[in-house]
Amino acid sequence: MTVLAELHDIRVRRLTCVACFVLEGKHTLPIEIHHIEHDRHAFSDFLILPLCYEHHQGFTGVHGRHRLGFEKLHGVTQLQLLGVVISQLLADRASLVGG
Repeated sequence: MTVLAELHDIRVRRLTCVACFVLEGKHTLPIEIHHIEHDRHAFSDFLILPLCYEHHQGFTGVHGRHRLGFEKLHGVTQLQLLGVVISQLLADRASLVGG
């Protein structure tokens, strides 16, 4: 993992579960990091979502239902959730400078 990817990981770990936020308006902790790409490549470490256990590995989660099942059940795609994560990071100026 590159230094930039490590900094990104640290910033994302400061967020709450993006699925809980989008679906229920909740700020759930703790979170686990979910990589939305199965095939690892140079930028995979930037394509990550902060998810609570249930939305990550639980019965209604992305690994419990698999990607398409998760997206159908919740009516939101992983790319849409990634967009929310990016907007949260951009809104949080402290996270941009590693503060």
